[in-house]
Amino acid sequence: MTWEPIPGWPRYDINLYGVVKSANMHVRAKNGGLAIRKGRILRQVIKANGYAYVTLTTASKRAQLTVHSLVARTFIGPRPVGMNVLHSDGDKTNNYWKNLRYATQAENHADTLIHGRRPRGAKHPAAALNEQDIKKIRASNKKGVELAAQYGVTAAHISSIRSRRVWKHI
Repeated sequence: MTWEPIPGWPRYDINLYGVVKSANMHVRAKNGGLAIRKGRILRQVIKANGYAYVTLTTASKRAQLTVHSLVARTFIGPRPVGMNVLHSDGDKTNNYWKNLRYATQAENHADTLIHGRRPRGAKHPAAALNEQDIKKIRASNKKGVELAAQYGVTAAHISSIRSRRVWKHI
C-alpha cells in the first residue's frame, strides 16, 4: 500500500483510500527524557454531516479535518480558490482518490440533486404542502388570500407557488 505525506502535516501519511497514519514521534516522557511514540492508523469519526474526520496535531496546533479534503490535497493537488471537493458517486464515506474531484459551488449544488441528497417538495422537513396541494392551488381560480387560509400558508407563498418560484419541479 502506497503512503504519501500529507502536505502541511509532516507527522502524517495517507493512502489512496483515505487511511491516515501517524509517523513515529519523539515525545517527552514523564521522567523528563525522550520516548518514541510508535506511529499508528488514526481512528476516523463520521460526524452528523456524514463526512469522515481525523484529528491531526503539530507542536502548536490541533485540527479536525475531513478525510476527503486530505486525500484531495495529497493526491490531486492544492484546492483552487473557490472550489469544493466533491465525491463523484455521492457517497460521503468513499474517499478513494479517483472518486474525488474539485468543482465549483454550483456543481456541488447540482450534485446534491443528482445523488438525491437534497430533500425537495413534500420530503423537505419544513414542507406544509404536498404535490396534490400544489396542483390544486395552480389549477384554482380562487384568490391567493382564500387559498392561503384554506391551506394554512401565507398569501405570498401561494403567489410563489403559482409563479413557480417554489415547487418548480411540480
